[in-house]
Amino acid sequence: MLPKVLVGGPTSHHFMYCVDEYIQALKSLSYDSYDILLVDNSKDDDYFNYIKDKVPAIKLSTYYENPRARVAESKNLIRKKVLKEKYDFFLNIDTDTIPPLDIIERFLSHDKQAITGVYYKIFDVTIKNSGITKKIIMPLLYDKVGDPPRIRQLSAQEVEQPKLIKVGACGSGCFMVSKDILEKIKFKHTEKAYDDVLMCDDIQELGHDIFCDTSVKCKHLILKKKKIE
Repeated sequence: MLPKVLVGGPTSHHFMYCVDEYIQALKSLSYDSYDILLVDNSKDDDYFNYIKDKVPAIKLSTYYENPRARVAESKNLIRKKVLKEKYDFFLNIDTDTIPPLDIIERFLSHDKQAITGVYYKIFDVTIKNSGITKKIIMPLLYDKVGDPPRIRQLSAQEVEQPKLIKVGACGSGCFMVSKDILEKIKFKHTEKAYDDVLMCDDIQELGHDIFCDTSVKCKHLILKKKKIE
């Protein structure tokens, strides 16, 4: 029997520019045992009324001024459905992230409790000893180095070739986590940290490693929006 996967994530009116492409991608996934759920956390209902007939969606009942709270509470609604309806995994795909259509099969093939793919974002990086800052496209993937450990962001070159690697932290743009983990921890936030970093910490405190399949390269539509290829 195939593992049952719930796919989706938080969304809002900020993603109107890409939501149609996103919904089409989710509906086109090649796996045979998955459902979709989006949680709209916009302040008004206009965006929700736009998406609700296109894809399974619910509305976050409380609007939080803090965007970190909106995202965390949206994911907790999805977590509740995962546990109540006995899904095996939750695959969070951010609304501006377009995954390979066989992402679920590729993730499941590794038999891991927490696994991510690769997507990129633009970062301002200061070149050492030069004072010059350049915009560089880098993956939202990090490892832990040193003692005490510190976070180091991986370069695009480090994830260019397909392989399975351990990571210390990652963004949640294409992140799959098991029901077994979600039974023990919830999504949370602080005033300065989003849920993805805190979730990575909690997963590792449980004794699980976080993996990345670097062959799973996702298109991050924010790059298109900013006209940087």
